[in-house]
Amino acid sequence: MAGPTGATSPASSVVDRVVAVIPADQSDEQRALMEPFVRMYLRRLPDVDVAALTPEQLLAEVSDLLVVFDERPVGRDVVRVFRPRIEDCGYTTSGSVVQVVTDDRPFLVDSIGIAVTGSGATIVRHLHPLIGTSRDAEGRLASVQKARSAARRESVQHFELDRALSPEDSAALEAAIRSEERRVGKECRSRWSPYH
Repeated sequence: MAGPTGATSPASSVVDRVVAVIPADQSDEQRALMEPFVRMYLRRLPDVDVAALTPEQLLAEVSDLLVVFDERPVGRDVVRVFRPRIEDCGYTTSGSVVQVVTDDRPFLVDSIGIAVTGSGATIVRHLHPLIGTSRDAEGRLASVQKARSAARRESVQHFELDRALSPEDSAALEAAIRSEERRVGKECRSRWSPYH
C-alpha cells in the first residue's frame, strides 16, 4: 500500500512477505483463496505488530483462520476462544485468542470488544477485516474479493489477549460474545427490517 508520498507502508511490505511464503505446492484453487485472504486480513496490521511477528507466524495464523472461515456454515456465527498451539494451529501466542466470523452487520466491533474486555484480559492485538465472499451450493468458500465490491460481506475479528484464559473463563467469554451477537442481531432486525 503506497502512502501519499508513494512510499510503501510497513504493513504492505509485511503482507508481501507473507504472500511470498505461501507454499509453492498449493493448488491454484487454494492459492486463489489464500492470497487475497492474506492481503485483506493483514491490510491494516498495526505497525506495532510488524516487527514482532515473522511472515511464517502470520501465515500460520491466517491459514488456521481460513480453514474456519471456509467451513463456516452459511448464516451461522463462529466464535472461538482458544490458546493456539503449534501442533493444532501452526502458531502459538502468549495469551488466548478470540476469533469471531459472522455476516457483516452494524455494531459488531464495539459490542464484541466490550464482551472481550469484560473477561478481564487486555486486548494486545485486534484485526477486523471485512471480506467479500461467494460460496458454493454446499456453503464452502468459492472466492474471496474486496468487501466493497462484493454482494456478500463477512466480518472477521481476531483478538489476541495479554494472558491465557482458563477453560471456564474461555467458555464464559464465548457465551458472552454469543449473547452480544444475538442482541445486536435483534436490534438490527428491529431497526432496519423491511417489515418494520
